[in-house]
Amino acid sequence: MIGVGLGAETAGEWRQFETNYPLTLQTQKVRQHLDADSDRMIIVPQTRRKWFQAAKIKYHLLPLPSIAVESGVFAIPLSWRGNILVIKDNHAAPGDLAKQLRQHLKIAPNTLIDNDFILLLNFPESAEP
Repeated sequence: MIGVGLGAETAGEWRQFETNYPLTLQTQKVRQHLDADSDRMIIVPQTRRKWFQAAKIKYHLLPLPSIAVESGVFAIPLSWRGNILVIKDNHAAPGDLAKQLRQHLKIAPNTLIDNDFILLLNFPESAEP
């Protein structure tokens, strides 16, 4: 038996657990920073290859009001104020995502989480572009 005590009894369940575990940890970190009743969020993959993870984390964050978009970080409307969760792609070209988004939206965000998997930024609603 593989993974006894972790909820994974078969090899297939173990692979599913290994796939979802980092996503589950990141979801918990995001929840610690946001208010499910009022915080709104755009979830966007850094690259198209991370679209499935973006859609999946949106589901795991319910009932948090969010929208997952697959058009990339630079398709975020310039008027957006709220949270942006970027699902990072470690195979993408290196660059400072927070800086790029700050330049795109023309406002300095508050960085809430920045790790190997995700980038969670808050663009204050009271800020003007």
